[in-house]
Amino acid sequence: MKKISLIGLLLVMLAGCAEKGPIVLDVLYQPSASKSVVAPKVVVGVAPLKDDRGNVAIIGKRKIADDVQDDFVVAGTTVSALVTERVKDAFKARGFIVKDSAWDRTEAGIKDEGADILISGVIKTLSVDSVAMPLFKTNIKAVIQMKIVAADKAEKKIIRTLDLNSTVEQEGFYSREKVGTVISEALTSALDQIFKDDELNKKLK
Repeated sequence: MKKISLIGLLLVMLAGCAEKGPIVLDVLYQPSASKSVVAPKVVVGVAPLKDDRGNVAIIGKRKIADDVQDDFVVAGTTVSALVTERVKDAFKARGFIVKDSAWDRTEAGIKDEGADILISGVIKTLSVDSVAMPLFKTNIKAVIQMKIVAADKAEKKIIRTLDLNSTVEQEGFYSREKVGTVISEALTSALDQIFKDDELNKKLK
């Protein structure tokens, strides 16, 4: 009887931990203090990234028990708009002048919009899940998979296509802020890979 009562009490406690409605996450680009800032010789145009996930608002689940879970969503925008802004943030953090672009990721669609290099891409996976563990700890795992396409306006051709992949997994006590930090770290790690490509870096100098 005591065992049954303890299990019942635990289930009540877990249900009480569930948050009402979707859990809104702040997903940010987190520049390192050690990142170098360049003289802004190149103007970068960033066009909206396509969300191959199907513009789904939900980006993950908080699983507290088999029948107790909540949805994670991004704050006040679509995933496409959010990731597009974070791509801009990554370039701005390095001193580039960044402009909005309407580029459609094709060579035929390259136009003079006042930018030297055009950037866009496709979001394949952007997810974060939180799973309750024993002793009130939580496993949080974020996965990012993206394709970035870069074009040279002067040459009117696509110069690079990059696959960006990042996974961050942590264990600890649950908080909404912690989940937001984990997926922010994963997205930041993925976007930083843009600047590790030697061919693209030559065009950005």
